[in-house]
Amino acid sequence: LVGNILYEEFKELLPVKEDEMLRSEDDRSYLYGRLIAVYEEYERQLRQEMEIITIAEKNWQKITYRPLVGRKRIETQLHALKSQQAHFKQSKPELFDYMVGLITDIYDKIDSLYPNNDDALGAGFIFGYERQNKEFANNKIGYPYYVEIQAKKYEQ
Repeated sequence: LVGNILYEEFKELLPVKEDEMLRSEDDRSYLYGRLIAVYEEYERQLRQEMEIITIAEKNWQKITYRPLVGRKRIETQLHALKSQQAHFKQSKPELFDYMVGLITDIYDKIDSLYPNNDDALGAGFIFGYERQNKEFANNKIGYPYYVEIQAKKYEQ
């Protein structure tokens, strides 16, 4: 009875709490969502093409069900693009460093909070993915970001 009364009194707060939990910076699923979005943008920059189906997109199902296995598969396939990586690093060093730094930060957070956890991902995955893509779309990265960096260099 007391539980029902408390539930009725606070039920409108529950979805907000659940939403906050799914969008938590420390949620494993959220972090993997961000990582996939970064992998996609990184590959687009490597290939210098924005309208492609990326390795990460091809491995969505694998990473959502077996994140460690999927992550390793994506890393291996991206590693095979060594010549494009060298060109990307030389032509856009600031953007390259930013992307690699972002990947490293997310890896470190996942590995420190959830070592060897290969359980399926939850709903937070899509929130992390969308948040990272929104950040990219807001000109914080990608071609608009690169143009902005080059403009600043030119002004100096």
